[in-house]
Amino acid sequence: GTILMAEIKEVFQITTPAGVKRDGTQLDGDNYVDAQWCRFIRREGRPKKMGGYQEVNSLLPGPSRAILVWTRGDFNSIVSGSQFGINQANIDKNGGAGPSYDRTPVGWSTFDGAWTLDSMYDDAVGSQGTIIVAHRTNNIGSIDDPSPTPVYYGLANDTSIFTAIPGLSVSGGIVCISPYLVYYGSDGLVGWSDINQPQTLTGGDSGSDRITGAKVVKGLPLRSASGPAALLWSLDSVIRMDYVGGAAIFKFSTVTAQSSILSQNSVIEYDGDYFWIGIDRFMAYSGGKVIEVPNELSKNYFFDNLNFSQRQKVWATKIPRFGEIIWFFPFGDSVECNKAVVFNMNLKTWYDFDLSRTAGYYSQVFNRPVWASTNSSDLMRLTISAPTGTISAGDTLRGNTTDELGFVQFVESATSFLVRPLPVSEAWGTVFSVGETVTNLSQVGGGMVDSVVPLGSAYIHEKGLNAITMNEETAIESWFETSDFGYPTGGSQPNGIKGLNRWARLARIEPDFIMEGDMTVEVIGREFAQSPDITSEPFTFDSTTGKIDLREQRRQIRLRFTSNTLNGNYEMGRTILHIEPGDTRS
Repeated sequence: GTILMAEIKEVFQITTPAGVKRDGTQLDGDNYVDAQWCRFIRREGRPKKMGGYQEVNSLLPGPSRAILVWTRGDFNSIVSGSQFGINQANIDKNGGAGPSYDRTPVGWSTFDGAWTLDSMYDDAVGSQGTIIVAHRTNNIGSIDDPSPTPVYYGLANDTSIFTAIPGLSVSGGIVCISPYLVYYGSDGLVGWSDINQPQTLTGGDSGSDRITGAKVVKGLPLRSASGPAALLWSLDSVIRMDYVGGAAIFKFSTVTAQSSILSQNSVIEYDGDYFWIGIDRFMAYSGGKVIEVPNELSKNYFFDNLNFSQRQKVWATKIPRFGEIIWFFPFGDSVECNKAVVFNMNLKTWYDFDLSRTAGYYSQVFNRPVWASTNSSDLMRLTISAPTGTISAGDTLRGNTTDELGFVQFVESATSFLVRPLPVSEAWGTVFSVGETVTNLSQVGGGMVDSVVPLGSAYIHEKGLNAITMNEETAIESWFETSDFGYPTGGSQPNGIKGLNRWARLARIEPDFIMEGDMTVEVIGREFAQSPDITSEPFTFDSTTGKIDLREQRRQIRLRFTSNTLNGNYEMGRTILHIEPGDTRS
């Protein structure tokens, strides 16, 4: 028989372009309207679940403000800087946990500052070897604080404590542009060591200059045909530093004197270009000049929700495999970084995700990113001077001044205990005060609190599919939500100039996914742009589901796909929709 054209129904593909649109109204855009733990890949910009992560050390004093991963042989040293000092956690080439070391210098003062960590070779007689150089600014709350603080160094392939470089204190930080150590700070100060001798700051090739009137807050190595070079950021300018030799050693040239920088650790290099966040926009150094990085999807969302008082805690990292530059920032009233905004270099689009991380290091020799944050169990190290009686694992301690409770998780020594707050909802790091006495409520004992150190954790990311902590393995919920595709905005091709005043009936979904575990899809929609959403029941499907039959009507329709099972994973392909006119007009 003849098939009549009227019997042939149109089908449509999900054509939502990559990226998550946060700025403007929800209806006024083509991109996805929401996503969590989801990235976009390939030239088609398809949604894909992000990788999992594994906690590899839960005893790093924190929060960490900088991480450096240094590798030799089969072991990788995770070096962390925090207000409590310099600590090192070793892991093997597979991410297996190794020992931890306290490398804090003698006479350390506890205050929170922004850190820079770098490494270079030291050729001084008697100390030949690769060293790690560390600097902490005086005040995490003020990027322009002029107070100088010491610069420290320690052998990379060692576990001994760090030592201050004699005579070197700066307010900004350090960068290694081998064979020179460069230091910088207030009033445009930039100085450099003798060649291959970072501890030698006088004579030889060493020198200094004042290159601008503002504080220099960041430096990174720069490729140059003339030799060692750096790109330097002051509070209001970007300046090149190039080796010229002779009496000058280095020359300086201003790239722009009309720039800004939000945080000293918001700068990241990506394949020879440099990206950072200014006071009110995203910026880059590319092709020898400073440019704005357009962000029409979430620029206002970022700056409107950034806790600006905590700006110096914003930090940048990257995942080159997926073309991602990531900035973690404190969202809303949070005092620590709890959200990340992502610029995808390959697709030139933006998205974001929720996650608390305070510092990190990108994959380089070790093949996975290492990020740090608060401890998964909210542990802290409590030291008690001259304890009386007995304190055992499982005991409950009460602070006699704060009246707070702590559960003894582990006994490290006769005076050192790993404690977590009770109840567990208590804020991290707030239990007990130095100088107060504690009483053991479980058995006779107690003593005076000598120190309380909140402990953080180091995590390997892009490993597996789940969240693995020291205590458990859990699923990571991941979802994405399409843009509207009802008849008023052009049907499945969103935001057409002309539409129809008709409701749409979604009759069938033909999922096309590479997937593991069950997923759900929900139909979300409303009658008018400012009407409340109506959400359907979740429809479950798996890798064997050919079609999902349903009869959901909305005038404006969106779809939310969710994965929330252990070992769940997905990558969407060409998912097909069967859409037909509904029964209602508005």
